[in-house]
Amino acid sequence: MLEKFNTMQKEKISFSPGILIRILIFFGFLSGLLPSLSAQETKLKIVSYNAMFLYDEVGDENKFPKGRSPRKESDFEKIKAHLSKIDPDILAVQEVENETAVLKILPNSYLCSVTKTPGYQQEVGICWKKKFVSHEILLYPELSLEPGARSGIELKVSIGKKKYSFLNVHLKAGHSGKDRNLRFRQLKTLNEILKGKKNYFLLGDMNVPLGKDKKSWKLLSEDLDLKNPGRYTKQTCWGHKSLIDFILTDIPFENARFSQIPFPEDDGDFDGIPESEKRLSDHCPVALEIGLE
Repeated sequence: MLEKFNTMQKEKISFSPGILIRILIFFGFLSGLLPSLSAQETKLKIVSYNAMFLYDEVGDENKFPKGRSPRKESDFEKIKAHLSKIDPDILAVQEVENETAVLKILPNSYLCSVTKTPGYQQEVGICWKKKFVSHEILLYPELSLEPGARSGIELKVSIGKKKYSFLNVHLKAGHSGKDRNLRFRQLKTLNEILKGKKNYFLLGDMNVPLGKDKKSWKLLSEDLDLKNPGRYTKQTCWGHKSLIDFILTDIPFENARFSQIPFPEDDGDFDGIPESEKRLSDHCPVALEIGLE
């Protein structure tokens, strides 16, 4: 009886060669899906936004620039609505006064850190969703080569099994020879900073069209595996001629998408008509959506 039972069991679990091949193909198909599913789970949206003299508006009526129109609560809400729709995981901001000002344009699902320069109110900041529980903030005062030049701020977070860094900068503005030379020096300094990094994103207002300015790009990228996902992106913000806000990386971006996201109020000309557009920003957020392994 026992021998008969064992024979029956063997018959139950035996497969014909054709069925076995189908089973192997099925499981091979599933294993092929796993990498793509993993990539979907680590999809990241990174945004950079120059908020144009964003103050918390507490005693700031006469702050720089002279004659500026202080923002109302409705203006903060407009910016918040735009950024909430974009829904970044990581947000770099430039020209902000402090954390209080930045948090006025974000939902309460974010934390932020902003540089603090005595006697100066055009800081840079980095914000992240609270889901990134473990994080580290680093400052780069060496980018502030002269009075009025801004420091950099970096966020480090763990995503999956890797640690990624997000360095936010706002380089020197202006077209004079002095301004350009200072910006060149900042680009060289950034190049040295990035040489010691891996799995990084460099975000911010570069104040130069890196997709066109070969000298600036060479100073920044020399001996680095630096890539510019927005190199061929057409400027679509307020009718400006050149794109100067970028998100650069050393990570392959074949499946990434870089875009500029104008405000709904963008009529193609930042001329103060209507007057309320001057209380938004003369910049538009730029976003990079990328899958991380």
